[in-house]
Amino acid sequence: MAFDQLAPDVIELLQKTLNARRAMHYQRVFLDEDGTPSMSARKVLADLRKFCRVDRSTFEVDPRAHALLEGRREVALRILTMIGLKGEDLAPFVEVSDE
Repeated sequence: MAFDQLAPDVIELLQKTLNARRAMHYQRVFLDEDGTPSMSARKVLADLRKFCRVDRSTFEVDPRAHALLEGRREVALRILTMIGLKGEDLAPFVEVSDE
């Protein structure tokens, strides 16, 4: 039976299961065993916060520049969603030297 021939409730259950598994993989990458962001994750998330404009407007007069910035922001927000954080949770994360 093809995927598109399944009942809608079965499809929804499969999608939820796949999303949960996908989120688990994101969490393994970004979170320590206690569920808090690892030091490396904090550095990466601090960079994404700034580069992807997670906590500020992406508006640009040029529609192409605006679309680019919105795309960046969407990716960062997806990562945050998958690991259970919100944009405002990144405020204490600052880029620090590796030295």
